[in-house]
Order: sequence, then structure tokens, then C-alpha cells
Amino acid sequence: MNAYDDAGTKCGTTTSGSNGSYSLAHTCAGTNVRVEFTGWPTGYYEAPSGPSSGSAVQIVSANASNVNLGINHPCDYCQANPLVLEATYVNGAINGSGQTQSVVSFNYDFSGAMTIEATKSEVGSTWGLAWNREHKMAFVSAVLKRHVGLGPGGLGAIYVTNFAVAGTPTTYLTAIPSVGTISGGARGLGNAPEPSFDTEAFAKTGKAGLGDLDISEDGKTLYVVNLDTKRVVSVNIANYLASGTLPTSGNIVSLPAYPTTICTNGSDRPWGMSVYRGKLYLGVVCDAATGTAANLSARIYAYTFASSTWASVFGPFALDYARGVAWRDATANFHPWTDTGMPTGWNFSISGFVAWTAAEARWTYRSRPIE
Repeated sequence: MNAYDDAGTKCGTTTSGSNGSYSLAHTCAGTNVRVEFTGWPTGYYEAPSGPSSGSAVQIVSANASNVNLGINHPCDYCQANPLVLEATYVNGAINGSGQTQSVVSFNYDFSGAMTIEATKSEVGSTWGLAWNREHKMAFVSAVLKRHVGLGPGGLGAIYVTNFAVAGTPTTYLTAIPSVGTISGGARGLGNAPEPSFDTEAFAKTGKAGLGDLDISEDGKTLYVVNLDTKRVVSVNIANYLASGTLPTSGNIVSLPAYPTTICTNGSDRPWGMSVYRGKLYLGVVCDAATGTAANLSARIYAYTFASSTWASVFGPFALDYARGVAWRDATANFHPWTDTGMPTGWNFSISGFVAWTAAEARWTYRSRPIE
């Protein structure tokens, strides 16, 4: 903050604290002072003026107090009652009879019936969700989930729903190549709620197909985790947003590999991802597949877009603590990943988190196999 007198001469300056508070001592003559606010972080803008926040340039009395400026990052905005999108799962083949919902929507203050935005025949099993707020488009990515059929686009598909035009059906956008394989018909999926073994999916869940999905802060690029290659893949959708032109192979590019994760008696498994303030955060676990629970660990990496470089920002940390149980009031422990038999406990991956700074993140764990 800088203070100027009537002649335009700077007569005071200060910098706010990390909480935004400041005190500006000045030597300005006269009864009025011009206060100018500068130097806020890139990507932030002046918030709308109101009773408790003025503009970046304010004329105030020389001894004024509570001279405030609110700043805002556009990506932080959320209306009071936002629309919530959720992936749901109905067991069986996508062309089987029974329940049909796959992606549903409801308002945050939800009460009543949910709206089906995409059916299992349109998208099959999905996990990743990304929202382009300017164009009001939702993007969802396929996921290999045991007992649930994949959509028509297959293991690497991304689909899109245009909420700007009411009633627009969900359609295929593109497919990420080299995501592994699954023997569709051989999975033995039938109608809901008929049971199935789906043994191939048991072994490949969390290893083949796609993990999490997110979108750049300008809304023009999708990012998705390729579980087979263990790479984050970018999909340029600028032309699609402008003219409806579907992405081509030239629009699909893998980011550099994240640093080698040293895992004892197991392999590294990426999944969860979040784009935040010029960085992409990626969650990776060590699966302890040939070891014990003592070998389970997790780490968060950050990819800086400006320098195209990765860095470890959190972890590794052990996963040997007692955790909650989703379906009853009890505790349990994480277990090593397994490809055979029916495990007595669930494996896990860092499935999705919202990153706040390079030093701290909030995440959740999901079971693997995803069931």
C-alpha cells in the first residue's frame, strides 16, 4: 500500500501481513490521502466494491481507518447453491436391463429426486469429473470398476455434457491411447442386479484405464491420469470449446514422468490429481503388492506448468494407521494390493484431493479394487 499527497508525491508505504492486515504510517500534508493497493499475486483481481471493500485506489482522510480492498481469484467463486455432479454405478453390462443412471446431478441443498445426466449406455462406469465454468460443460472419464461395464468409448474414454443447452445428451469427446486392455465381453457382465465374477477386472483395477480427471484454470485443457503408463496426459480442448471440433491425437500429450518413487516390495500407483494456482498435484501410493502393510506409503508430487518440472511436496508417509469404515462404526487398516483371490481388506489409492498450497493438501483414499 502506498500513500500519496495532493501533489502526487509518495509519502508512505507498507506491506500487509499474511492475513491481509496493515498499518500505513505517512507524512502526507493536507487532510486527504490517496491510497493505492498494488502487488497482489498473479491471477487475483479486485473484488466488487461494497460496504467493507473499496477499489484499488481510494481517496480517504489522512487519519482514516478500515481502508480495505478485497481481492478475488476467479476460480474461487462458487454460487450459494451450486449444482453437484456425482458418478454412480449400476452393476452389469451397459446394454443390460435394470437401472440406467451413471452420472447424476442435484443442487447442494438437495431435496427430492436427482437428475440423470448420463446413462450407463452413454458412458458406463466413470470416475473423473471436470467442469468448464465458462461454457457450462461437464467432462467425465471412464474408470475400470469391477462388475460395472465400460461405456462405448472404452477404457480410455472421456465424455462431455453441455449444460448450456438443456436436454443435450452426453456424448463421446475423445479417448486416451495406451491405457491397457480389458476383455469386454469376457467379463461376463449381465443385467442388473445379476452377480458376476469379473476376475480380470479384479486384477487390473487401479492399473489399467484412467484415474482422476481435472481441468486447467483457464478451462482449455483437460488433465487425466493414465494408470497403465503412469503418466498425466493433457488434452487440449480449445478448438472443441470454440467450434465443436473433437480433439485429435495431436491434442493429446503426456506430461513428463513424475520422479521415480522408491517403493519397497511393490510399485508406485498414481491416481488422484488437482490443478491449483499454476501447479498440478498428483497423489501416488506404494502398493506393497509383494510385501506387507508396513510397506504401504503415499506421496504428493507437484508439477509446475511454468517450468515443466515435478517436485515432491508431501511425504512419503506411512499408511499403517487405523482408518474409518464407510459402512459401519468401526476402524480398519489398509492392506497390500493383491491380484488374486478375495482379499480380507481393501487396497487403496489416493483418489482425489483439493490442493491448497505446495505444502499442504487434503485428499481421500479409495478402495482398490474399486467396488
